Amino acid sequence: MDTYSTQIERLKRHYTASLRHYDLISFWDLSNALRIWTEYKNRNEEMFLKPLFIRWVFTKELRDTLKGANFIYSYLPDGITTYAQDIPKDTSRNIIYGPKISGDFSAATMVKLGDDGGMTVAEYLLSYKSFNETQVKILSDLAKTVPFTRVNYAEYMNSSAVHYRFSDVDTFAISNDVLIKRIANEYNASHAGDGQAVRSNNMYSKPVGMLMEYGCASLPLPYFLLLHIARSIIIAFDSPAQSGDCF
Repeated sequence: MDTYSTQIERLKRHYTASLRHYDLISFWDLSNALRIWTEYKNRNEEMFLKPLFIRWVFTKELRDTLKGANFIYSYLPDGITTYAQDIPKDTSRNIIYGPKISGDFSAATMVKLGDDGGMTVAEYLLSYKSFNETQVKILSDLAKTVPFTRVNYAEYMNSSAVHYRFSDVDTFAISNDVLIKRIANEYNASHAGDGQAVRSNNMYSKPVGMLMEYGCASLPLPYFLLLHIARSIIIAFDSPAQSGDCF
């Protein structure tokens, strides 16, 4: 049996289903299908050593602009398009959500609504700080010029899925590898549980749990992140896969 081909087909099945439908079961199934791919991270086969993946860079300019603010930030090259959620008819309302959003906050998320009912998300930024007009323009310009590098599979899995700051210390990052493992392991996707998220002593348990409270159009942020990781793997190792809509 060709294990990699079988796992790609498995991942494609859950990825395709998740594009059209979101619930806890589909989310678990997608994370569990991705979980085995974290175990391939250090394989030495040629396919894993080629620079087939894109890694985005959280730049010093962006870090400096967000200095002093508590925030959640992620960038999804080419965006990810989903049909899993009905788009609100009143699109003048901000469809970005997070806890305690009634106070000062800024959202600089790149979202495109399609005529076919799809929603493409390419950037997610929610900051608990109000930015002035100049800062908003800087953030907008930076989003259009996010630098990328081509990396191999291990480098991609170790690269950042999301950056956040919710303390008086420096900015933290959660890698693609860690995100997959924490969701699969702690939300009963890979192991038996009592129906509640399993909180381990892992240093990323609380931050990943926190990420589930943020999202767009009622879909949690990790849903978009896992979809993007899945699509990146499928595109790299299965050429017929299609990329998302570009901004």
